[in-house]
Amino acid sequence: NPLQARADLVVRYFCTDRGEEQRKLRESVKGADFTKISSNVLGDTLQRPYQYADYALELELLELFKDVKGVRWLTPPVRNRLTVICLGATGRKAEAAKLAESCAAAEGVDPLDRAKFLASAALLRGEDAVKAVAVEKLEPMKEAEALKTAIRQALIWGDSPAAASSSEIPARLCESVSWSSTARRERSSTLSRFAFASA
Repeated sequence: NPLQARADLVVRYFCTDRGEEQRKLRESVKGADFTKISSNVLGDTLQRPYQYADYALELELLELFKDVKGVRWLTPPVRNRLTVICLGATGRKAEAAKLAESCAAAEGVDPLDRAKFLASAALLRGEDAVKAVAVEKLEPMKEAEALKTAIRQALIWGDSPAAASSSEIPARLCESVSWSSTARRERSSTLSRFAFASA
């Protein structure tokens, strides 16, 4: 099948930038059955733009491979989190906040995932992420995990030129986390590990 053969080549070698040539090649294989391509190859291809902070390309690939099953990055919880992050990083904060709120309100969502989505929505709307997480009344370690995720996202959105108006979020969030009386030890430990890993 010529289309499948071309799709395999495109996935392996032409999902690395948003140049016109590569974009046209990706457009040309939209009808291919990507489920026949190795899940490891697809996973590596999906991770690369995110790791290199090309959030616009990541959004494009998430859409291109949306019907593929069996790839961790395309399971609904992970795909939704990535989409929220990438939308926010490309300046589409209103869309990102709406999606985060929708995911938080979805039936059967895990409480920790719900807290993460609520924190994302709060950050994107310029609201208090710490209060958003506290609503879920999670146990201390899970609350710390949700806040750690929120800090990472705030740093991504704050460092993105398209989201420059959010650059003050990390400092405010870190201050709130550091001095909150609830689960202070867990939160402080999380912040210390995060700061060390980011150094």
